[in-house]
Amino acid sequence: MQLKELMLYIENHGISIVFMCLTIIILYRSVVPFMKEALETQKEMKKFMQSMNMNTMRGKGLEMVLNFTSQGLRWSLQKRIIQYIIDNNISLNWIIILREIDLKIEEKKHEIYTDLRDIIDKAVLKVFMTILDEELTETKNLIISLLEDLKEHGKHDKSLYVTAERSVETHFEHFENRMYNKIKDLLN
Repeated sequence: MQLKELMLYIENHGISIVFMCLTIIILYRSVVPFMKEALETQKEMKKFMQSMNMNTMRGKGLEMVLNFTSQGLRWSLQKRIIQYIIDNNISLNWIIILREIDLKIEEKKHEIYTDLRDIIDKAVLKVFMTILDEELTETKNLIISLLEDLKEHGKHDKSLYVTAERSVETHFEHFENRMYNKIKDLLN
């Protein structure tokens, strides 16, 4: 009797069972790959949103910010050192001028670090600050050498002060160009 009941059940419900089985197979074959792809897309979006929410600059914008920072530093220090040359008696105020130059450079480095620490990646900031420190040290040594010569020879020839101003501008222009090149190398 059981076989007869089973045949009767299949006869009454057979088409719906076959239809349901086919529907499940078709859904499984079409929806599962779609769900996998949707899950992959969701993971990619999550990564993208996490990197966007870090509020760090990248690419061309970062390069422009670092270049503008270097340029602003150049003009600020150049203006200050030229002002020292014009306003001060270098031979009488030599120690004070050296301390002020060192202090101004350290202030600017600290200001740049605090301005950039929240908007760029920490590794990039560390490398940029190392590059900046090296270039500033080299430029400072050149400027101090120039000022020493001016201290010794400028007592007798005041026209050397005009030449010293141009030399300071040239040294800082070279500083800016070296920083542009190193920033480009850093980000590429």
